[in-house]
Amino acid sequence: IMQGALASIGLKIKVVATRRRDKPLDNGFSARIVLRRLIDMHVGVSPNIMQHYFNYKIPDEKTKLICSVLDEARLKSTKPREVVRGDFRATPTTPVIMCMGHLHHRKGIDVLLAAVAKLRKERRKFLLWVVGSGPEETALERLCKSYDLRGKVLFLGKHENPADLLHACDIFVMPSRKDGMGTIAMEAMACGRAVVASNVGGLSYSIVDGSTGILVPPEDADQLAEALDRLIHDPDLRTEMGEAAQWRMDEYFMPDTMVEQYLHVYQGLLGS
Repeated sequence: IMQGALASIGLKIKVVATRRRDKPLDNGFSARIVLRRLIDMHVGVSPNIMQHYFNYKIPDEKTKLICSVLDEARLKSTKPREVVRGDFRATPTTPVIMCMGHLHHRKGIDVLLAAVAKLRKERRKFLLWVVGSGPEETALERLCKSYDLRGKVLFLGKHENPADLLHACDIFVMPSRKDGMGTIAMEAMACGRAVVASNVGGLSYSIVDGSTGILVPPEDADQLAEALDRLIHDPDLRTEMGEAAQWRMDEYFMPDTMVEQYLHVYQGLLGS
């Protein structure tokens, strides 16, 4: 953003900057000059990012919320649901919980393992798929063993077609400590999955608590376990939330919507 804005000096062109990371803006002197004076429109992909603009005292008329949208090609499965479930040890009646993403501390997978350990103690029937890789993979596998979750948790690594797994699971969970927009959770919703997620970042905007999924406080294994337990025991609620989630994604988070919003921004700047 900084380099692009500086390169525009003297060119008499408008500068639009889109911010995707949910973190405070640089408060250094040069950054303040660039962000407040050289950028004509600041776009944020989530309400939390918009709050950072507000805190930075960027005028409202120079900010716009345009949420990330989904790549419809990533939502198409290539294998039947029952085949994928069979490949990864799920019977037709086993409730499958799935999380997917970079295995990093900020994603809260350790909190998820603590939550499913509570479900195991209560002898709940479920299977958890952990999809992805990252710096905490080994530590998480050790934690899984310490909770004695053998047979309940599978680490699947990266998968060539995530949509196959999204269509095959029953509940998607995203226990992040912090997150920008949570695109993978949105993809799960577009595939008709009920989502349990931390009430952080863009997740608190894309997910409507009690309607398209359940939001819980970050780092709260007890409430996370309760939310998962509720969906494990109520397949009708899973279906209802999954259908509502799919409708919300179709209505607000598809490419045509984003294109219209950016066109509006560009046309407004060109006409000013």
